[in-house]
Amino acid sequence: MDTKTLKDVLAWMRSTDLVEVSYKRSGAGFELCADGAVPAPAGGFPEARVVPVSSPEVGVFRTAGRGASFKGQPGDAVEAGSVLGVIDTGAKTFELKAPSAGKLVGAGPDDGKAVEYGQPLFFIAPR
Repeated sequence: MDTKTLKDVLAWMRSTDLVEVSYKRSGAGFELCADGAVPAPAGGFPEARVVPVSSPEVGVFRTAGRGASFKGQPGDAVEAGSVLGVIDTGAKTFELKAPSAGKLVGAGPDDGKAVEYGQPLFFIAPR
């Protein structure tokens, strides 16, 4: 990569709130770090100790679907596949299922609260 391109990338980086940029393509690349920034750990970030359960759609969170009830509290044990709540989009309802067995670390949002796509709603500490 030539010096002009690197200068352009560095100028762009200074115009944002980024502190570190890495680029790699076809075996070549570069890493830039802003002055005073602390670089990310060499081995990457540590593995998470909790598993998030995120909203699959934009909609309204409900603690339970038709004919079911679940109001999880921190410390409650859940099994893989347990329904933790539902997301109602108006046109369709999506179940939130526990991806693994464990204990709920954080309680979900209040019933009737609007949620965004990808928003973490529950956290599970796996067994």
